[in-house]
Amino acid sequence: MKALLVILCALFSAAPLSVARDDCEFNDTSAYAVPVSPGPCLRVTGWVEFTGDNDFFAFSAAAGEKAWISTRTSSSSHSNDTVLYLYGPDGAMVESDDDDGDSYNSLIAAAPLDSDGTYTVQVHEYGNNALAYYTVYFTVMGDDVREIE
Repeated sequence: MKALLVILCALFSAAPLSVARDDCEFNDTSAYAVPVSPGPCLRVTGWVEFTGDNDFFAFSAAAGEKAWISTRTSSSSHSNDTVLYLYGPDGAMVESDDDDGDSYNSLIAAAPLDSDGTYTVQVHEYGNNALAYYTVYFTVMGDDVREIE
């Protein structure tokens, strides 16, 4: 119930989702990843609040689909430098990215999802500093979509 409330707040609130270091910040490990349902585009706002904080999100996908995942932070300074990690259903890293997005934002583009199952995304701050709010964008589409750079 708590996870559903946090997701609904993140999706329907104009203000960024703020969470404290206490039990409200529950998605610090992959075991407590916030479930998301990406389609053509899903936007979720989060907060890397304290040094060493990581946020995890999970989504289901079918073999042959591709994932686009990106972050956008509140500024373009080095202190707002995100890193993204995408893990497959077996826990192995599929892809990671530091600065392929504009400025210090992260971008995983057309990552192949080779297995049916639950994939996990980790958002981390590069320098292990506290980071203000970020938005992570998820898109998962069929294998007939090509990457354009």
